[in-house]
Amino acid sequence: VFVGNSKPVGDGNGYLKVSSVYCDVDTKHRFSLNDGRCSSAKTHQISESIPHQRQWFVFDHELVLPEYIMYFEYITEEDKDRSPSKEEILNEAALHMESALKPQPKLFSLNDNVLLRAARANVLKEETSEAVQMAAASKINQAMLMACSHTSSKRPRSLSLLLTAQLLSGLRSASWRSGGELEPDWAAKITSLNLDNQRISKLLGLNELVNLRWASLNNNHISKLESLDGCLKLEELSINNNSISSLSGLAELRCLNKLSMDENQLSSLDASVLDKLLSLTFLSVENNRITSLQGIQKVPSLLELYVGGNQVSKSRDVYYLKGLTNLIILDLYRNPIVEKLENYRIYVVFHLPSLKALDGTAVDLSECESAKNMFRGRLTSDTIAEKLGHSKYAEVAYLSLQSCSIRMVDLSPPDLFCNLLSINLEKNNLTSFSGLIHLPNVK
Repeated sequence: VFVGNSKPVGDGNGYLKVSSVYCDVDTKHRFSLNDGRCSSAKTHQISESIPHQRQWFVFDHELVLPEYIMYFEYITEEDKDRSPSKEEILNEAALHMESALKPQPKLFSLNDNVLLRAARANVLKEETSEAVQMAAASKINQAMLMACSHTSSKRPRSLSLLLTAQLLSGLRSASWRSGGELEPDWAAKITSLNLDNQRISKLLGLNELVNLRWASLNNNHISKLESLDGCLKLEELSINNNSISSLSGLAELRCLNKLSMDENQLSSLDASVLDKLLSLTFLSVENNRITSLQGIQKVPSLLELYVGGNQVSKSRDVYYLKGLTNLIILDLYRNPIVEKLENYRIYVVFHLPSLKALDGTAVDLSECESAKNMFRGRLTSDTIAEKLGHSKYAEVAYLSLQSCSIRMVDLSPPDLFCNLLSINLEKNNLTSFSGLIHLPNVK
């Protein structure tokens, strides 16, 4: 038995932060402490055959774990002539007892019949099939919408990072009055919806929420974005911790300005969808499986972008961000690029001059100056890819880079440009030609 932080009974300092109390018990003249001070406690008494007994009162019932209490008697000297006590005989017998429980067969698979039989449940076949259907596809119904929605048109003023739908759910009770018939257009009055932790697997029945502005569907089992085409006024959508692998289904949400899809199964950013989200200013896709930022350049309205915990690894991905001229906050933390790219932070700051914060740290003026000194006028493979619009370097035979303010050439590794025969660098500011001598076929 775990008695926790314990104190003797009668301590004048009270029992604050104490898990149990105890008192010494005379084996011949016991007394009880059931005087009201510990009325809700469990009591355990020790056998009279053992000296130095104490009576314990444990306040928290959960601290008493076993059904039986075992006591140990430490004998420092072995007395061969001493006959074993009754307790020792019982202990010895208990140690050699065989298990009364029969070994259970191993389960190689779990199915409905096995689970029901294990639970000894008396369930009809109709009930079983209905339960399985509900577990496989929990759907949004009218009762759920009424319990988790609000009709207020005002966005709550708060400094909290919580989403609007979550704030409204916490600040106000549901807008619907119990009893009475609903108006025919009741669904059209819903403006916010919070269906977090509802075990939903399919988004059905949301098309009628034509005035929905804020929605939160976190921590469900949703695998596909559907039934949102009618929610044309939706401004904020949070659908974190689901099983979504594609942005498909969001293209019609032209008013959407805040989208959070953390902890899903996204592997790419669909440019055809992002191109339609003209109002999007906040995008969070952390802890997915994204390997490239290609497509993000289609959202020039972005102010904040959170892509931490993905698989972005190439410096080329930074160039996809250069079109985001309004971007002020970027998070690439816990992506391979952070460790692989030399001078990663300075490199990103140089190519994204509008940034105010990178990976949770403010960008200061000294970093901006260092970035300019290190990368301004530097001709790299990424620079060429940006000018050509592709990165198929092996197909490039001729390059004309006149009047580009180039100070130095860094086309490494040179094997990338194995078929480059000629490069025109007239009217630049070259201070060194060392970057050209390693190109294998340039003469």
